[in-house]
Amino acid sequence: MKKDMVKKYIIGVSVFFIFCLLLQLLIFGTNNLLKRSNHAKVTDYIDNDITYAQENMDAELATMTHWIENEPLYDEDIGHLYERASEIYRFRNDEINYYRYLGYALFYLERADELTVRLNIYLNLASFYINNYSFELAEQMMSQVTNLTPLSAILSPQEKSYAYRLQAQLDCNKGKYSEALTNMERSDKALEGYEDMPYAPAYLAMNDAVRAYIYTYTNEYDKTKAILDEYRDSELFQQTAFVDVLQQDFMLPYYKANCFIAVQELSHEDSRVVVDQFLEFCETNHFKQHELHTLLRLIEQAPSGDAIVDAQVYDLIDDLYSELFTDLSVNYAVGTMAQMEDARYQIEAQVSANEHQLHRFCFGFSAFAVIMALIGLSFLLILSGRVDGLTKVNNRKAFDADLAKIKKQNTDYTIIMIDIDNFKHVNDEYGHPNGDVVLQTLGQILNQLQNSTTHCYRYGGEEFVVMLTQEEKNIASAMAEAIRTTFKNIGWTFDPHLTITLSLGIASGKGEDEVVAQADDLLYKAKKSGKDQYMI
Repeated sequence: MKKDMVKKYIIGVSVFFIFCLLLQLLIFGTNNLLKRSNHAKVTDYIDNDITYAQENMDAELATMTHWIENEPLYDEDIGHLYERASEIYRFRNDEINYYRYLGYALFYLERADELTVRLNIYLNLASFYINNYSFELAEQMMSQVTNLTPLSAILSPQEKSYAYRLQAQLDCNKGKYSEALTNMERSDKALEGYEDMPYAPAYLAMNDAVRAYIYTYTNEYDKTKAILDEYRDSELFQQTAFVDVLQQDFMLPYYKANCFIAVQELSHEDSRVVVDQFLEFCETNHFKQHELHTLLRLIEQAPSGDAIVDAQVYDLIDDLYSELFTDLSVNYAVGTMAQMEDARYQIEAQVSANEHQLHRFCFGFSAFAVIMALIGLSFLLILSGRVDGLTKVNNRKAFDADLAKIKKQNTDYTIIMIDIDNFKHVNDEYGHPNGDVVLQTLGQILNQLQNSTTHCYRYGGEEFVVMLTQEEKNIASAMAEAIRTTFKNIGWTFDPHLTITLSLGIASGKGEDEVVAQADDLLYKAKKSGKDQYMI
């Protein structure tokens, strides 16, 4: 009788534990389905619905808050929403909330191991600090960028051009004018092939304005004047979209450069009109640091006896010093990384507390069974891992599984086979640790491509694969070329003069078509035909 009771008790406890586990799996599965559905909605909202128009900002913040507080979302989506909300606070000059929301965004984006938006955040922060003459903090932000990926490996032409332009401004501040102009050339080059994109004219104009300002330091006033004349009647001065960005990255360096041309070439009266227009622009748009710095440079560089350096200018400089000193305590409170880090710690504590409460609620008396299940699941995940440890892209096992799945579905797909040219020479000449750096760098580039329809794998050794499903098939050639050129232009720290290239083969098909073999054959032909190319 006692044995039957013990048996029934064990069965009852086991059924209870199994019920708890099944309930947890049901909750997790439902939650994951909702997250997947909401991911598409959030992506569409961010890409198409946010306008940043002044009259819509309150409504947009309310929508983002609703998503974050009430809907199941992936960490990547929460981080992206916080980053977009921070931009609204930046447009409103609400620096406290700007930094706070950036801290929230970085916390969730780091949890999701998301790269692109984090790069954009650090670039925007570097720009913000440059425009507030906080160059040490700007250098720290650019270091964060290069810790994520080398500038030359950034795939987005917008972000790459932006990054090189910011680096040029930092070089200019340190008196490295040659390096600054070289980085401006790299910024222009990043936009080559994308001139027809809507953003390209504005980005090229921003580059030219910054380049014109750099020329004022090298006393190449003819080059400065040529650029200013080219854009004197540009429609960018009247554009209503992204006005804040244009004011900061195009109009501001343009007007500053114009002041130095005016002082060099015009009479006192005419030059004073140009300088007064610049001062009015700075006052209207809160560029007081630029106003003060430019006046001090004008005093230093103005021709001897020029009345531009008169009592009124000195009075204005005194007023600016006084005003900036008065605002110093506020700017320090909201303009340092401490504000952002505090926000990150705050949200981390809140998320940790919420997760702890959820775990206690879900598992309760079944804690032991769940822990054992998690241990078993951990071993299964280790045994069936899909990620290559060195390059962080999917591994060969994952590729074989995904290939079998797409063959079974009998849908169209495209394979891009990639091989690093002369990789054995790299290992032999520079050592296997540097060879690993080359593999990891290619992995970083490919990881930026991964999405729901594009998957990247390390096939073996120095060979990699990109698999594109039907929706992405038509962009395979452009993607292959972007990968090839990006990798080719990387400067290697172990040998800055070394160029490493890729050979690629592209094939498409469906079902049981030998797509991988075809792509491999095309890769072989690309190598036999001189390497550093793709064949399709």
